[in-house]
Amino acid sequence: MKGHVDKMDTLIAVLPLLISAAFAWITWYLAGQRGRRPVLWAVLGFVFWFFALIVLVVLPNLSDQ
Repeated sequence: MKGHVDKMDTLIAVLPLLISAAFAWITWYLAGQRGRRPVLWAVLGFVFWFFALIVLVVLPNLSDQ
C-alpha cells in the first residue's frame, strides 16, 4: 500500500533517536561527575554515541583536582 508505514519502519526511525538520547544522558551525567561540561558532553554523546563515552572515560577526572 502506498503511504502505509508499518511498525518496523517506525522502529527503524525511532530506535536511533532513543539510543542517541540514552548516550546523551549517560555522557551528561558522567561529565558532571568527572568535572567536565555536561551540556557539551551531552551533545557529543547524542551525535557520536559510544565514541564520546569512551573519550570521556579515558580523559582525566577533573573533579579530583
